[in-house]
Amino acid sequence: MKYFVKIFIAVVSLFSAFTVSAQGAATAGAPVYSVISTFEDAIFDSPIALVGGKVQSSATAQPLASSVTPAASASPLTRVAVYAVGSTLYGGYEYMTTLGQLSTVWDHGGTQLRVVVQEIGYGGTPTAYMAGTLLAAAKNYQNTPICIVGGYYTSPCPAGYTIVGWYRYFNLDGYNSGQFTYRNTSLNSPWNTLSTGIYIK
Repeated sequence: MKYFVKIFIAVVSLFSAFTVSAQGAATAGAPVYSVISTFEDAIFDSPIALVGGKVQSSATAQPLASSVTPAASASPLTRVAVYAVGSTLYGGYEYMTTLGQLSTVWDHGGTQLRVVVQEIGYGGTPTAYMAGTLLAAAKNYQNTPICIVGGYYTSPCPAGYTIVGWYRYFNLDGYNSGQFTYRNTSLNSPWNTLSTGIYIK
């Protein structure tokens, strides 16, 4: 009987700690994502994170002169780009160094293979393919909002900043290499469709 009481007290203590922790996160407004892997989030400070036409190294980039103001309606898509490719074989994320990069530099594969797409603007029909196969919508397992802070696309967004896009995470587990393609169409005028892709070695 005393062992039962000890187990019961341990379970109640564990449940109480989890409840307090969850309530604290909800009160603080911390975002909660349904993530299906132990693969860490990408780091958002590569050259592609710079706002504007020319991609530069973050060490030499200059911030935007204008400030961010909320728009009356959702902005159409202005950019989709493969931001990073991650795998267990590579040991983390390989970050793309130029917009429109055609191929990864390093070999990927292993148990986990992930792609992060940077999407600026608002689209309504995200579609992704791997090696010519249409991926199920659930393969886009996480979306992290992007804001502009000091001339850089920044994630996570600080409080009070306007969301201008998303980092979309795709689960490609089971593939070792092949062509990844992503496209989306703007939610509003001009209803343009943008696409991007990369060959994963």
